[in-house]
Amino acid sequence: MKSLFLTSCCLFFIISLSFGQVGVRLFNYHPTGDFGFIMKPLTSLEVSYQGAFDSRLRTVISLAYLNMKPRLDTFPVYLIEGSGSSTVIHQGAQTFNQYTLLQLATGLDYAFIWKEKYSFYAGCDLIFGSVGTNYRVSYAGVSDSGSEGGSAFVGYRVRLGFEYELTNQIGVFANTTQSGFIVGKPRALLGAIDIGVGMRYSFNK
Repeated sequence: MKSLFLTSCCLFFIISLSFGQVGVRLFNYHPTGDFGFIMKPLTSLEVSYQGAFDSRLRTVISLAYLNMKPRLDTFPVYLIEGSGSSTVIHQGAQTFNQYTLLQLATGLDYAFIWKEKYSFYAGCDLIFGSVGTNYRVSYAGVSDSGSEGGSAFVGYRVRLGFEYELTNQIGVFANTTQSGFIVGKPRALLGAIDIGVGMRYSFNK
């Protein structure tokens, strides 16, 4: 998936350059809920087409790669078997060798405070992409199974941010986002919060 991300980044930069706007954001990504119980926070980069606030609305398109790492090498799991009045509990183990997300987001920002040099804004995105997984679940003496492959996901992302124009071409910004998305396989409802800083460059000003 890394090679796919690098290829996508190159294409994304070419497309962004053709529109004259490129943004790069460094952010810290915090999974929440069950996702946060299993996976560690991480730091990553996001590349984007992101225009200046020439009006209160602007279009934003971004691409990010998230190489998640588990909090534990092995997670304890349990299998409960029941037959009539008897119940048997089997102790097992689950391991994650890979859990990566390639995320594309597209949406709008609205500047609710819009000044000549700075803006405070809110935004909303549709996010979608692919998840690469490699995990194994085993129960001693009962079963041992694993899964490797990919799946699609779709969801939303909302954000609040601040942007300041250093020059007509260069802008710096900071924002925080909250996202929620559904993964197809293994089926799960996941969420995350991130906070980041970035720079936007306009080639056509």
